[in-house]
Amino acid sequence: MAMLKNPASKYRPFRFGPESFSERTWPDRKITRALRDQLLAFREGAGPDIEILLDLNFNYRTEGYLSVTRALDDLGLGWYEIDIYDPDALALIRRSVRTPIAS
Repeated sequence: MAMLKNPASKYRPFRFGPESFSERTWPDRKITRALRDQLLAFREGAGPDIEILLDLNFNYRTEGYLSVTRALDDLGLGWYEIDIYDPDALALIRRSVRTPIAS
């Protein structure tokens, strides 16, 4: 029986900086769904009293961060960590979601 791999297992935060942005500017739906499924599994396993944090690192540009954070905003995470060098973009993202943003 073949094992199906979780698309979120391929989700790797960039370790470099803004020069790496060209590879990932927008999350595909598989990644967003897989992140959601994985976070729901964490919540189920950890229980309601454990704070879950998601580090999105340098993976997207502004619109990509908005897409991911809006898609997951109802999960009640402790915060998203977003690494971005544009203070206006960071402010826009912070205003657009309920979940706190760490950066």
